[in-house]
Amino acid sequence: MNQLAIGVVGAAIGSSIDKQAVSKFQFRYTVRQGDGEIQYFDEVKSTSFRHSVGVCLTLPTLELVSQRVCNQTSEMLRSQLTD
Repeated sequence: MNQLAIGVVGAAIGSSIDKQAVSKFQFRYTVRQGDGEIQYFDEVKSTSFRHSVGVCLTLPTLELVSQRVCNQTSEMLRSQLTD
């Protein structure tokens, strides 16, 4: 009888401090850097949406940047600075 009472009390205490489940999604990105090196970056988010292949990101934060920046050549940058 004591074991049953202890089990019920333990279940009541355990359920009172129980937390609700939280969804987390982990994504691993493989990035080829400008010098040809490969580096891996992990991102854990609460949404299941990830970055598309080929988008331009800042590293290591994996934040989107203007795609014009990544398509820009050194000649394009020079012409913008001299205009």
